[in-house]
Amino acid sequence: MYNSSNRSSNNLKKESEYFNFVSSHKLINKRRNSNLKIKICGICFKEDLKEIENNGADLIGFINIKRSLRYVKLEKIVKLSRILDDKDKMVLVIEPKNVREALDQIIATDIRNIQLHSLSPAEIRELLFKLSLEDKKGIHNSQYLVIRAIGISAENLTEDQIQKIKAFALTCQGILFDYLWEGKTGGSGKEIPLKTALKAAKIVRSVRANSKIFLAGGVHKARINREGKSIKQLFDYVDFNSTLEDFPGKKNHFKIKEAIRTVRELKY
Repeated sequence: MYNSSNRSSNNLKKESEYFNFVSSHKLINKRRNSNLKIKICGICFKEDLKEIENNGADLIGFINIKRSLRYVKLEKIVKLSRILDDKDKMVLVIEPKNVREALDQIIATDIRNIQLHSLSPAEIRELLFKLSLEDKKGIHNSQYLVIRAIGISAENLTEDQIQKIKAFALTCQGILFDYLWEGKTGGSGKEIPLKTALKAAKIVRSVRANSKIFLAGGVHKARINREGKSIKQLFDYVDFNSTLEDFPGKKNHFKIKEAIRTVRELKY
C-alpha cells in the first residue's frame, strides 16, 4: 500500500543528507580569490593539452557533447587525462538527457569538475546526492565542483532568466554564463554584453556570495584588455575556447600564451 508519509520522510532524509554533503564542500566554503583565473575549453589534442598546462591555465575543459565541433569521446578524455600532471584541473563538459546518463559519464572519467549544459536544479540535487553515495562506497575520495552553464545574450535579463539564475546558484557551486544561441549554450563564439554579464553575476552573488562564476562566450585577449578590470570585480574565471584556435579543436600555442599572459597581468 502507498504510504505518503513514509515517502515524505524518506525524501526529507535524502534532502538533509544532500545539503549536509554540499555544505561541507570545501569549494563552497572558500572565500573568492580576487585574482581572475583562466579556463581553456574544447581540448582535443595532447600537444595542446600539455601546452595549456605548462603555461599555467587553472582549469582545462573537455567537451563530451555530440553537437559540439570539439566533441571528444569519453575513452579519449580518459587517455588525455593520463598526460596531465594535475588532474584536478580537468573539467568534464556534458549535456546529459537525465541524471543516470550524467552519473555514468562522470564515473567513467573520474573527473571531479563537472560543467553541465542541461538538468534542472532538482535533477542536479539528485545527481550530487548520488555522487555522495558513490563517495561513501569508497569509489572516490575527493570532492566535486558542479558548474551549471546558463545562456544569456540580450541587453536586458527577463524575470524568468533572473529566477533561473537564482535557482541554479542555490543548487550549484559554480555558474558559467555563455552566449545563448538558437536555444543552446556554447559553440557560438559570440560575446555576452558586459552590462548583461555583470548584472547576471551580481544576481548569483546575491544568492551565494562565494559561488565560482565563469564568463564564457567569445572571450578573447582584446576583451580582457578592454573590460578585464570590470570582469575581474565579479567573475572568478574567464573561459577561452574558439578565440585561441586555428580551426575547431586545434589550439594555437602563441594565442594560448598571450591570453594567459594578458589575464595574469590584469591590475585593478
